[in-house]
Amino acid sequence: MRGIAALMVVLYHYRQNLTGNLNPDLYSGIAASSHVFVDLFFVLSGFIIAMVYGGAQDWGSYIRNRIARIYPLHFVTTIVSLLIVVALKGGRVPDVAPQAVTHLLMVHGWGFHSAYILNYPSWSISVEFAAYLVFPLILWASRSPLSRLILLGVIVTVYGGLQWYGLGLELHERWPLARGIPGFALGVLVFRWRSATQNWPDAGITGVQMATASAMLCLMHYSLKGTYLVLPMALLVILTWEDRGILARFLGSTIPHYVGVLSYGIYLWHIPVRYLWYYAWPQLGINGEYAAVLFVGLCIVSTVIAAAMSYAFFERPARRWIRDRGIQRRAKGSELSDA
Repeated sequence: MRGIAALMVVLYHYRQNLTGNLNPDLYSGIAASSHVFVDLFFVLSGFIIAMVYGGAQDWGSYIRNRIARIYPLHFVTTIVSLLIVVALKGGRVPDVAPQAVTHLLMVHGWGFHSAYILNYPSWSISVEFAAYLVFPLILWASRSPLSRLILLGVIVTVYGGLQWYGLGLELHERWPLARGIPGFALGVLVFRWRSATQNWPDAGITGVQMATASAMLCLMHYSLKGTYLVLPMALLVILTWEDRGILARFLGSTIPHYVGVLSYGIYLWHIPVRYLWYYAWPQLGINGEYAAVLFVGLCIVSTVIAAAMSYAFFERPARRWIRDRGIQRRAKGSELSDA
């Protein structure tokens, strides 16, 4: 599911390069609404983190493992974006220094900027990092049936307020925490309630999966992209976590699964890759009606290649190195305490 979400966010950004009759917005609102798949990331993350770390006792190791997962590639894509943006702008980029600092500290999505000038999709990584920090509190707030209902009420109130004031899911600059933290908390609640569908037959699971996905796409088609879209996202998570039903089986098949493995790289590389093609494209001298299609196609292929290469040769080794350092440090501490 992460792979599909990442590709839909890519579609949302890359559609901006398709003009005239090639613009998908002329035919459907799905592409223009696909930024809401970032919220699916938040719900999924809450579910997965609760599943993996719900019984954790060593919160230091938990934070280290999460930083090992998200920071190395975020650091690299931020530096690459910084170099490209400065090169494209001839070295004249207002506010680039403070933005570089907040990006590298992973706090740029905490409301410090009215606009992003570097790898702007990474605002959600910053919000995700904030969600990791408050996860123990969310876990505590979902400890009992009553507290779960209270937490759900808080989430509904926040989403309702965002919708009431006309903000919806458009928050990604000044108030992104109000968008991401409730989605993450909802994912934790979905994990708590995951047994709700365990006794459903596979045929029933399939039917509800398809109905939920169809309803979500229908809302997006008509550009109805309010906070209510988080509900079908949460339903899809709880309907697919057991790998039952036709949608779950499709998502678990070879290609969707591999795209899911690369999803983090696809998400973080697709804007730096487009920056690079903006720099290289004029040198190619390609024009014509369908040049934009070729441009977008090359961006997509290059993004997938960059994601695959960075996953194999950088992300996994860096993650393993950081985690191993943590294990070695704990082992040394244990030896000293036993001495």
